[in-house]
This record gives sequence, C-alpha cells and structure tokens, in this order.
Amino acid sequence: MEFVSSVCLLSTLINGLSAMRYFEPTPGDMICPVSESKPNLDIRRFMGNWYILEYQYPREMELTDLSCLSFHFTESHEGIVGNFSFRFPPRFGHFYHIPTVSNVIANGQEGLWMTQFKGVDLLTAVVDTDYRNWAVFVQCVNEDGQNKFMSTRVMARNTDLTPQDWLTVREVIKGANLEANYKYEIDQSQCEGRPQHGK
Repeated sequence: MEFVSSVCLLSTLINGLSAMRYFEPTPGDMICPVSESKPNLDIRRFMGNWYILEYQYPREMELTDLSCLSFHFTESHEGIVGNFSFRFPPRFGHFYHIPTVSNVIANGQEGLWMTQFKGVDLLTAVVDTDYRNWAVFVQCVNEDGQNKFMSTRVMARNTDLTPQDWLTVREVIKGANLEANYKYEIDQSQCEGRPQHGK
C-alpha cells in the first residue's frame, strides 16, 4: 500500500511539473513577454549542465517542495534534448529525470525553440547567456493560439552565482521586461548523489 501511495504521489508530482509548471488559464494570465532571444546563440556552447537557481512566475504558485533542479542539454537527431532532473523529497529523496525535446523555430533564431512536453507546446527562449556562468531562460505556453507567460528561470553552470553575475542577471531580466512578481529560490546545497553528466 505504501508503494502504491508513493507511485501515486510521484505521478501527481510529475503531472504537476508538466510543462515545468503548466497551469490553467485565468483572465489575469500575461501575454508572453518574449520578443527576441540572444542574437546568434551558439547552441553547441550552450549545451551541457545547467543548474536552476531561481524561478519567477507572474502569479503565486503552490510549488511542490523540490530541490536540485537542473537541465542537461544535448543535441540529437530529434533536436535539442533537455534532461530535466530534480530530487524528491528534498535532501533525502530520489533523483528523477524528465526528458523534453525542442527544435529551433527558424534559421537565425537559434535561441527560440519550440518545446513539446506531454502534448503541450512551449515557446522556449534563451534570452541571454555568457555560456560559462549564467543564463536567463524563459518559457511561454501556447493556449488557444496565444502564447502565455509561464516562467523566467535563472540558470548557472555551478550551484551559485557570484554577486556580479547575479547583478548582470537581474539587469538582463529587468531590461527585457521579464521580471515576475513571485520569485522562488531553488535549493542546490543538499544534492549529494546527483547523477553526473558529461560536459
């Protein structure tokens, strides 16, 4: 019975994470603020490990208590494969992995991807990055032919950023009008046993 309960809990968690926090539309949902991505994004340099340090949402979310969220991006014949990983329960739980597949929307727009996850179409934008330390990553969800703002994410190659890099990230987010009202820090400090990917 305990095993069945655990499976049901994990299933609920993954469904709740579908589209990395897909939510039902409300009259207050914001239109996607993304107008452009990083010019001439070098996809090969962007591939590899990224730790998610912060989520920003346009409205308050009842987030499941998660930790150690990260992406590992690779190129394949399918497109850009993102292995989304997290630990649940935090600190002492197991690590879980959810694959996503993205495709570049058009030549010259390498930072704009169309991502499909569980039948949901997402517009993914690598807004800016220095490749070595930080990246600002935004996703919008397509609903009834309109792209609605879903989240802004601060990602890093390491489990934290320097004060200068945090300042740069904040400036990028504000300058692109991507700052959301609700910010959630992701704990990356208790991640012993995290699976290691190649660079």
